[in-house]
Amino acid sequence: MNTPPVKVFVCKFVGKPGVNETLQTGQNPISVSVNAIKVQPVVVGAFFADAQGRSFVLAIDNGQKVDSSACPIVNKPPVKPPVVGNPPAGNPPAGLPKSGPPHTGGIGDVNPLNGLIALGLLAAGVGVAAMRFRRATGASQSS
Repeated sequence: MNTPPVKVFVCKFVGKPGVNETLQTGQNPISVSVNAIKVQPVVVGAFFADAQGRSFVLAIDNGQKVDSSACPIVNKPPVKPPVVGNPPAGNPPAGLPKSGPPHTGGIGDVNPLNGLIALGLLAAGVGVAAMRFRRATGASQSS
């Protein structure tokens, strides 16, 4: 018969989850008796609330050494949104292209045929709309 674990390693956190939660300073993770954890059954990989904040069951304590780098990172640094619009003068932030037209010899990167294609599609759409209107109202096509 398997006997349940007597102790587990627990990572202790402070702060509000999802806002400013960080790994508690000091000794982390700590080895605690499963009887000291109010949430039963104790599950490795699960978070639970305790008097100090939130804790994470890292592993069963079999006498091995475990350091804080094994604890999960719960509060990732915020990701900066991409720059939209005109960036400030000077060098752009790392990873962003420099402002200005591309080096293709033209002003920008718009294909001049795009305007002609759009004009043709617009005219075709107007023609279809006029034909539907004539059919719906019974108007003749004579001019």
